[in-house]
Amino acid sequence: IIGKIQAGLEELQHDVNPLIQQAEGQEATAYQEYQKAWHQSADDLNQILTQLNSKVDQGNQDAQHTDQSAAGAWHG
Repeated sequence: IIGKIQAGLEELQHDVNPLIQQAEGQEATAYQEYQKAWHQSADDLNQILTQLNSKVDQGNQDAQHTDQSAAGAWHG
């Protein structure tokens, strides 16, 4: 998911670049501020998704360990 979001942002930036180059004055400044906020939000989202992915992976490992322990108890 993170890779798809990043790819989408890069594609959007590529598409918007020609328009940005034509912007001047307040328009350019406003866009730069908006872009900075947008990128910060995207970075925050990526960080949250990375942490979530780590927690899900840990949960899967814990569940596998529990399953193995339970199976061992039946054979033991």
